[in-house]
Amino acid sequence: MQQIDSILNKVREFPTLASFFSALSGTIANPNANIHDVAEVIERDQASVTKLLKIANSSIYGFRSRISNVS
Repeated sequence: MQQIDSILNKVREFPTLASFFSALSGTIANPNANIHDVAEVIERDQASVTKLLKIANSSIYGFRSRISNVS
């Protein structure tokens, strides 16, 4: 969960729609939530999915294979 929180803090272009951001931050703050819960919230907003995958697939992170989904 700390990794996701760190990535979200670094992303300046992440959409800040009130309902989406509220749901996402509420899920991240929930101690009973897991990574699948966070992915489920993100997957509800296609613009967020697109931006997150673009960031995850950038050369900065150096993953060996292409990431094609949030979960």
